[in-house]
Amino acid sequence: MHKKASSQLTDVLLFIFIYIPMTIVIVASLVTTPSKILTQSLQPMQLDATIMHERIIQQITYYSPLTGSHQRTIEGIPQFYPTNKRYANRASIGEQQYYFNKLFFDTAYPLAPVVYNKHSYYQHMNGENEILVETIHVFPKNYDTFN
Repeated sequence: MHKKASSQLTDVLLFIFIYIPMTIVIVASLVTTPSKILTQSLQPMQLDATIMHERIIQQITYYSPLTGSHQRTIEGIPQFYPTNKRYANRASIGEQQYYFNKLFFDTAYPLAPVVYNKHSYYQHMNGENEILVETIHVFPKNYDTFN
């Protein structure tokens, strides 16, 4: 009888301390995980930075199919497209610098590793002499817009 009583006590203790808490954890994770995934918004900052970089490169260069490289045009000055998204760009072409939303850039660039995201692109272009094109894009951690 003693073995049977201890076996029943073990079963009850296992049920109370192992199975019930494990069931609660599994049910809670099944409820909270999908809701967090569905409420998380998409932040396409890297995609926007890449698109803006490609637009700038297309505006200031032409692609040479003979050499397979981008070459600088004489009158290529980057034009930035206005938007209500909160970000800033700086395009450095050789020694010249062009800004989109300079005030926000000057504020956000020093804080980029902590408060803001920063994406930088570098590209060498051929021409009379080789030119380095650098574009830096600064975004908030979460996308927001100017009001």
